[in-house]
Amino acid sequence: MRERRAPGGGGPPERGGSGDGGGSGGGDDGEPGRAPRAAADPRPLGLLLVCTSIATLFAIFAAAGSALTRRPVLEHLDVSLPPPGLWVSTLVLAVSSVALELGRLRERQGRRVAAAHWLRATTLLGALFVALQAWIWRDLLARGLRADSDARGVVFYSLTGLHALHVAAGLASQIVVRRRLARPFRGASGLTLCAAYWHFMGVLWLALFALLGILA
Repeated sequence: MRERRAPGGGGPPERGGSGDGGGSGGGDDGEPGRAPRAAADPRPLGLLLVCTSIATLFAIFAAAGSALTRRPVLEHLDVSLPPPGLWVSTLVLAVSSVALELGRLRERQGRRVAAAHWLRATTLLGALFVALQAWIWRDLLARGLRADSDARGVVFYSLTGLHALHVAAGLASQIVVRRRLARPFRGASGLTLCAAYWHFMGVLWLALFALLGILA
């Protein structure tokens, strides 16, 4: 005798209903078979806008400096621009970018602690770059080149000082990213965006260095 199963008595669930587990695909927009769309990360666009604004600001200062250098300078000042010390600080900044790329490589390998160590080296080299800039400024001030002495002083202190402020902002972001790398969770650390900003500062510094040589 064939046993008849009562409706709803443990049989397989019916398909095509309007219940929660039906064939609607689970999409938030109600379309069958479509997964929820992930929100786009706004940080790369924000960084691009920031770098564009910084480049525009430096372009304005460079244009103003080009106009100022047409004025007479104080010939009695035994000062050559760019000063030789900038070669050392430029090398330090270049090495810091190399260290940062080594840190990114370690992060891609899943070695977050090693990446944090390389990022710490980048931060120390960046701080050394700022310290060298301060030493160069002090030396030039002692030799009589002030921001209000002549056109060369205005151009040099405005461009290098503005760049040092943005480098300091990059150092602050590196400290934040390094703390994220040291945490046990495996979420995004933001090291790629931090590296993009730091390399932008390096390229911008090379342009300023060349500009100082042209306008001197």
